[in-house]
Amino acid sequence: MSDDGMTTSLNILRRMPPGNVAKDLAGICQLQPDLEDELYQRVDQPLGQAVDPTAGRPFLLCDYNRDGDSHRSPWTNAYFPPIEDGEGFVPSDNLRQLEIQANELFDVYREMYYQGGVSSVYMWDLEPGFAACILIKKDVHHQRFVEEGGWNSIHVLEVHEKNDKEAVYTLTSTVLLTMNVSRRQELGHLNLDANLTRQTERTMKFDSQTAHLSNMGRLVEDMEIDIRSNLDRVYISKTREVLNGMRKLQHGYGSVHVVITSVGLTQHGIGSRLRKERTRLWGNSAVRFSNMASRRRRRRPNMANGGQVIVPSVQVQCS
Repeated sequence: MSDDGMTTSLNILRRMPPGNVAKDLAGICQLQPDLEDELYQRVDQPLGQAVDPTAGRPFLLCDYNRDGDSHRSPWTNAYFPPIEDGEGFVPSDNLRQLEIQANELFDVYREMYYQGGVSSVYMWDLEPGFAACILIKKDVHHQRFVEEGGWNSIHVLEVHEKNDKEAVYTLTSTVLLTMNVSRRQELGHLNLDANLTRQTERTMKFDSQTAHLSNMGRLVEDMEIDIRSNLDRVYISKTREVLNGMRKLQHGYGSVHVVITSVGLTQHGIGSRLRKERTRLWGNSAVRFSNMASRRRRRRPNMANGGQVIVPSVQVQCS
């Protein structure tokens, strides 16, 4: 009964608007309290955010940095609020140093691509290898193309070293997108909610522990541009086609409205514009993130496609 209940619950959530996932998940947990823990582990939600009072920097909240009601900051390795009965889970010393470098590096990546928002990287030890969770969150309010919107990307990476020169990287990525384009006088109102999950696996060479950061960065970069491209070119293009058939003869606004949504996604998602920074960021000099941080000025590197679609869920509402 438990397996049937879990399958049914996941099927229901997959068919509900992705923008209401937190509300719908809470409702299902009230109906199936025995499945609450597992459902919250298996269903991705928009990322929470807190501020490390010691470092004065924001960080993102998820299950991978949670211990009870406390969350670990990637900047100071401390839990907030403090855990009373222990220190909580922390990575090993060597992995913690890699985690610090990864947070600084992906902070540069986030600024180059998103021009704002918050990013966090959390790592933990595996036997053998290690794993990492890379989080990026960007909210948009009252911008040119988007009245309200949010982008949440969750990347979970497992790294297993085959030998001294090669490692297998398994990446599972989920993107939660919400967009609210409101131009009632001109075009009406349009909501777009999306929840896409993809997975890919690659064997890549490495010559040091810091080389893992270069490989991880390329994987995440490729995956994000592929997801964004599919949202823009496949789902929004299909919406444009449907609206053209429904509304063109009546109002003529359908295609224009979806074009605005497409432009909004490009502007406030992770549009690729500049192509020269990728080698600097993910090349062998990836550890030089401090120099990159001083040069970041609205730069976005280029990326290639990669990954396999697992669970796409996109809903568009117009009025």
